[in-house]
Amino acid sequence: EESMLTPTVLNLLSYFYPIGNTPAICLTQSLSPEEKARILLLGSGDVRSILFTAFCESGRNQTGDSRSIDITCCDIEKVIIARNVLFLTLIIEDPNEIRQEVLWKIYY
Repeated sequence: EESMLTPTVLNLLSYFYPIGNTPAICLTQSLSPEEKARILLLGSGDVRSILFTAFCESGRNQTGDSRSIDITCCDIEKVIIARNVLFLTLIIEDPNEIRQEVLWKIYY
């Protein structure tokens, strides 16, 4: 059985940035400390800002001043959302940080 070559279409309108093209930011930096964080990330790309926000908020948690954070992520690339869900799930299911090297390889 022979396979035939078929034409393909190059999408010049969208870019694939697997690890982002901007620095991570704290998504709660402009909220007052008592405000709940409800965040919508459009074209979120990667989880660097989510992780950085969690790091920044961890200091608040140690002082007993924690807040509720709800982050919704959207991206046009389904593989990016799938990778991010897998990555965050693996982090949550590994509280003792045993799989750090595996996480690094999956993400990058």
